[in-house]
Amino acid sequence: MYRRAALLLSLIAGCLLLAASGCQGEASFGAFAETGTTNPPPPGVDSGGGGGWDVSPTTPNPTDPPPWPVCAEQTGEAKLIGGGVDIIMFIDTSGSMVEETAWVQQNMNNFAQYIASKNLDYHVVLVAEEYKDLIIIKQGICVPQPLGGPNCTDGPRFRHIKQDVNSTDGLIKLINLYPQYQSFLRPGATVNFVAITDDNSSQPMSWFDAELAKLQNPGFPNGYIFHSIAAFGSDPKRGCPTGARYGKVYEDLSKATGGSMFPVCSTDWKPIFDKLAQSVVQNAKPPCSYNLPTPPDGKTIQPTQIRVTYEINGQSIPIPRVDNEAACGNSRSFYYDNNQNPKLVNFCPATCSAMQGGKIKIVFGCLQIG
Repeated sequence: MYRRAALLLSLIAGCLLLAASGCQGEASFGAFAETGTTNPPPPGVDSGGGGGWDVSPTTPNPTDPPPWPVCAEQTGEAKLIGGGVDIIMFIDTSGSMVEETAWVQQNMNNFAQYIASKNLDYHVVLVAEEYKDLIIIKQGICVPQPLGGPNCTDGPRFRHIKQDVNSTDGLIKLINLYPQYQSFLRPGATVNFVAITDDNSSQPMSWFDAELAKLQNPGFPNGYIFHSIAAFGSDPKRGCPTGARYGKVYEDLSKATGGSMFPVCSTDWKPIFDKLAQSVVQNAKPPCSYNLPTPPDGKTIQPTQIRVTYEINGQSIPIPRVDNEAACGNSRSFYYDNNQNPKLVNFCPATCSAMQGGKIKIVFGCLQIG
């Protein structure tokens, strides 16, 4: 299971007015000043390796004021970038699921829009029968725009694997059809499977896990969360009134991975998809990149005057800067997308994996233009 962190990014912008302050040219402090005291790590956090935070002896105490003149202050929440989420769902499109399939179609766009509103980079894969208007009955699913493309085609964030899914073979289809959606998955993204069926699986959870482990490039090396809309309820055989068989395998998968469970017999699917979207968001890994804000008019952010700290348990831990991603190594550091004109603060992999809760604070200086 993934370990999650809820990060709040607060930004304080300090503007360096060279004329007013009497400074001559651009100050040269690097990511931090080269003098100062080290800040002790919070309880339970190393100052060296072994899963803790490396605190450089040249890094100043983050509670000290910035070593550049501050002429203005701006506080706000920055938009995060990243937090990749891959959602892979199947719909049992057998004859007993025609009405439920239509409810899925009605709710797919609101589901995706909620995830997008949380600034997550999401992809949706849907394994289900292609839409057919058989006059007497409409069967299969067509996901409309904006998630889908025009005339039941794929969209930039959506791929429809148009295959029939029978009552009990949903898990088998997810495995066998992997080559058709493999290229749409991203390494490092949080994977959410969603089963939508009124029946049970013909294969147990152990089979699914064993077959999933064989898939590569990117495969599922970091695990997954499994959500289920299935026949759950008090009836040990059918689960709920319109169920075919109790969804025991899907119950096992959801409970084992911390996923959500919803009864397929419900007739109001908007709350189901609202809660499903919220669960997907809550399970997303923290992003590893943050947008720097646009500086005030007539000013430009100075790359050498940006200080990043991780605040947790009442402590502020400085995060040093390295030149680029290749220089990250195992250090808890950050780097810019562009060292001369940064738009993003990118955290090194070890930084992302070590942060558990708390918040990130970025203090920056900017230069008066003209």
